[in-house]
Amino acid sequence: MKSDLLGGASMVRFTAHMTLNDSSRTISSDSITGYHLLLALRTGYTIKPIPDLGTIQSFGYSSQTVKNITLDELLTSEVHHSLFVDEMIESIRYENYDTDELMRVEIQKINAVQGTRLIEKLTYLGEMINPSIININNSILLASGLAWGIKDGPLGTDRIEFRWASRPPPPFNSLVNYSHYFNLKTKAFGCLDHEVYGQDPRLLWLDKNRIIVSFTWHRSSPVRMGVATLFYNSSGFLSVESIYYDIRPANNHKDAHKNWTPFVYNASLFYIVHINPMEVVRPKTPKRIDANTTGSSERKFEPKTNMFAKWISTSPYVKLKNWDHYGHIRGGTNAIYLEGQDRYLAFFHTSSTLPHNWMKTYFFGAYTFSASEPFHLMDISPVPIVSDKLYQGEWDYLRNRKIDYCVFPMSFFIQGGIVYLSFGFNDHSGYIAQLNLTKLLDSLEPVLLDDNPAFN
Repeated sequence: MKSDLLGGASMVRFTAHMTLNDSSRTISSDSITGYHLLLALRTGYTIKPIPDLGTIQSFGYSSQTVKNITLDELLTSEVHHSLFVDEMIESIRYENYDTDELMRVEIQKINAVQGTRLIEKLTYLGEMINPSIININNSILLASGLAWGIKDGPLGTDRIEFRWASRPPPPFNSLVNYSHYFNLKTKAFGCLDHEVYGQDPRLLWLDKNRIIVSFTWHRSSPVRMGVATLFYNSSGFLSVESIYYDIRPANNHKDAHKNWTPFVYNASLFYIVHINPMEVVRPKTPKRIDANTTGSSERKFEPKTNMFAKWISTSPYVKLKNWDHYGHIRGGTNAIYLEGQDRYLAFFHTSSTLPHNWMKTYFFGAYTFSASEPFHLMDISPVPIVSDKLYQGEWDYLRNRKIDYCVFPMSFFIQGGIVYLSFGFNDHSGYIAQLNLTKLLDSLEPVLLDDNPAFN
């Protein structure tokens, strides 16, 4: 079925009256005909009435290309046996076809499909490139690379800087106490005993005392992934335990690699090299350096050049219902195991030049994957997760890249049912987005959709 926008959704026309009776409200008691958006989510089917022909056309359909369907044809799936009838979406139409108008309508269409605004709060972190965050005893540690430098600011270096996520962001090596942030107490640590170099650092707890810093190493040819291990003790001291600047997959060590997804499985570090098809490797365990009671490492420490990674599994490629509209799915954040869900959660990024547009736009979404080998995709956002604020106004200042808006997810942690997601914006700013975990998971669609005529 033709669809210029809808990820795991379709536009359908119900050709017979549907009278559904169920007091749970997962099935409507209304009589339904006409044009609707149809979504297949983890919670069941959701349909949304379409107000007019102009809205149908804005989604890339016409009255001739919309598929006719009946209730019996729809509810053939054992998985999607429930049906929720949502409110009618707002009328959507193009006023013109300039770049800003194309983006405005695109975000309006995404919001119509998504329904709930998943990003509940945005917090500005300051001028930095693609910040990553981690929760340390209810404090937020931030890592940011400054490879490109900051707009109208000093030139950057490849050094990864660690600091507290307060405003303005203080240098990490300061011993001054800072203000509260997100109602989480901040506390000063000493400076790292060794510098770590790289771009796009991603932070992840390996165990209760060790933090993984995954990064892209652009100084090699081809580009490689690198990893550092930080040691943390109860007195609040962080030290560098190991650094490797070249992780080489045993089955694919000649290609360039970047934006891998780090996660912990069976107390070991794993990486998703590619999301779809999902390819997973496990680097060898970094050799630990003995730390004394203050947390300082032996001075024999030296960065290493390379580390080999063992291939673990590759799952088959899955057609993701026109996600190609927003570009190929690539790595984004770390992944976190969800207790009680038997799956991992992570965020990805895409980039695409939308129809009639000449600028490249970056989007992001969420996905889950299995909690055991062979690892495979389970659920995914039907459309990008957006905030209107991030897709209007001034374009990315690096004009030679021909990008209008660049939203780049880096890392996240979960606390109290809230997802704290850090991301870079337009190559000069950092933000933290807050999302409700339950709403986020409910917004996802199963990756392996049933053999259903509505989606064929």
